Amino acid sequence: MSFKINLSDKVKAERGISRGESQEDDRGPGKAAKLKLLEGDPDSDEDAQPSAGGQHVPQGAKRLFAGKPRSTVSGPGTLPQAPNQLGPQSNNSWASGPRGQGSNIYTSVVAKVSNLPPDIDEDTIAKLFDDYPSLKVTRVERLPSYGRGQGRPSVSMRVTFGQGATAAILNNAIADMSDKRYLGSGYFLHLDRYLGASGGKEPEKLPFGAQWIAPEVNKFAPSAELGGDRREQRERKIITAYPPADRKTLQLVHQTIEGVLSGGSEFEAALMNQEDVKKDIKYAWLYDTTHPLHRYYRFRMHQLISGNHDTVIEIYSGLGEWHGVAPIQDEFAYHLGSLDEEMDELRQDPEAELSRSRKTADAYPGMVENANGLLTPKSRAFLLFLLGGLPLRKRPTLNSDIAAVTAFAIDKAAQGMDDIVDILIDNIFQPVAMTPINVEFRVQDSTAEDTTKDHIEAIMNALRCISDLAGVAHRLGGRYSKYREALGTQLLERHVFEYLGQAKVRLNMSRLVALEYRKAINFVIAAWKGEALFTPDTTAYFDQTFNAVEKAEVAAKKKREAADLAKTKERGTVDERGSGPVFIEKQHTPRNSTEQATKEDVKDEKPGSESATSQTPKKRDDRDEATVAGSGGRARRNRPKAEDMFASDED
Repeated sequence: MSFKINLSDKVKAERGISRGESQEDDRGPGKAAKLKLLEGDPDSDEDAQPSAGGQHVPQGAKRLFAGKPRSTVSGPGTLPQAPNQLGPQSNNSWASGPRGQGSNIYTSVVAKVSNLPPDIDEDTIAKLFDDYPSLKVTRVERLPSYGRGQGRPSVSMRVTFGQGATAAILNNAIADMSDKRYLGSGYFLHLDRYLGASGGKEPEKLPFGAQWIAPEVNKFAPSAELGGDRREQRERKIITAYPPADRKTLQLVHQTIEGVLSGGSEFEAALMNQEDVKKDIKYAWLYDTTHPLHRYYRFRMHQLISGNHDTVIEIYSGLGEWHGVAPIQDEFAYHLGSLDEEMDELRQDPEAELSRSRKTADAYPGMVENANGLLTPKSRAFLLFLLGGLPLRKRPTLNSDIAAVTAFAIDKAAQGMDDIVDILIDNIFQPVAMTPINVEFRVQDSTAEDTTKDHIEAIMNALRCISDLAGVAHRLGGRYSKYREALGTQLLERHVFEYLGQAKVRLNMSRLVALEYRKAINFVIAAWKGEALFTPDTTAYFDQTFNAVEKAEVAAKKKREAADLAKTKERGTVDERGSGPVFIEKQHTPRNSTEQATKEDVKDEKPGSESATSQTPKKRDDRDEATVAGSGGRARRNRPKAEDMFASDED
């Protein structure tokens, strides 16, 4: 048995033995030559060829046995350098110099601005970032468009910012402006961080924003082979055309449709060419055919022209199916007699109404958030009838009268919450009970004071309806709790309590009536604060705005009184015996000296003399000439003498 000990390189280096010598001594000359071959010695391999960089790279079947240099520093590889596919800006500029020198998309803040009008210039793009001083635009490049979309033309730009820009500031700009900044003519700014050229095709844009819908798969028996599911298994192009969720936008679209139906396509062209319409965000849907409201505009116009009220129709051949909603019931009703008597929608179950609620348009820039549906004309008329039937001063308001309005609002919460809130707030400004809807109200049979009292009672009933609905919605919770938020928002935005605070002058209230009115309104605000129907800040704002007029009047009155008091102190003293502040000239003569002088005058005068006659005491009812302290003073009595105080009537 023999053992072979191999010395390590470190030990050999200490003993002065080189690597080649040790291998040749231990293994012989043949083995040393083979080792050189495995290590890639160019002298020992005919197939070995030097690489382009001066390094020896074995070729052929022996390339896998190339020796690796013993070093902890990674060097260049044996493969050739890959071609630069990202352009000259993708080089590592920091490898040859300090970091940040040179233009590099990885060290600079770069944004991609898209959905721009084709005729936009660089100055307009630079002005988009005026609200962010750190985002100083240094370079604007137009990006190539890949593919050919079928929508309207738009361009994209690559914007490079200066050294002071940071990614955090750019993210703030993206959150504030992307799909929110309106550029006119239906273009909304779309802002992103630039992540390099995609190098591929953009997704195909179908006309009117159509989408391919995959076929539905039958997951239940029987199968299609057995006759259970005979639906066509193919993709379909679907174009959704649903109405907006808020009434104002719906009325705007319908007004435009009426104008086109009466004036033709020339009306639409003239409307789109107006400069104020181009800049108005409300008409953005008119210029973009892929806009959800534009699709509903086309769909509803086709229904009115063709008379086809189906929910699935094909307007343009080969472009896809249009999916919409049925027209609103009694859409063209203009008086109570024209309402449809067959459909009794007022007796529908709230849960059934929730399940059949109308579909609304997809999300789009500038849409009204938190919209909660619209009332049909018949439901709207019934709510006005309930509000018009609330009593005035002739009979007291019962709880059942207020409860009827609340019950209707709860039943229609799924389809008409926004309309209900608007009508309840409008009832404060223009009470329905003060219109011909209320058969008990007759203006010609009432005096001005009675009309004022009726108006105050109508306002109080309107506030009672809001209080009851907010309280019931707070207790029920769920989707009904949206009533509280909607009512509080409308009360703030429409400045209801500022209007109520100025009603004293507007309704020409007397002092006593105004006092009772103000006390009643403050009681309602205190009740809202105690029941926490709205936030504390909201109720505090109601209290402040309603009592602002009265507080201002009290402050002005105190200021006037203080000013008058300051003036009187400068001019004179106050008469204690008068009912008000009567002032006379100041007299600094001491009281004792005055009485002593009076007694001496009486002793010196003789009876029967002219002076004695002039000094004859007068009766208490007689008045001497008034001593007036300036203009506006009041006459005062002279102080009676001592003899007059003890004189009898016989004397």
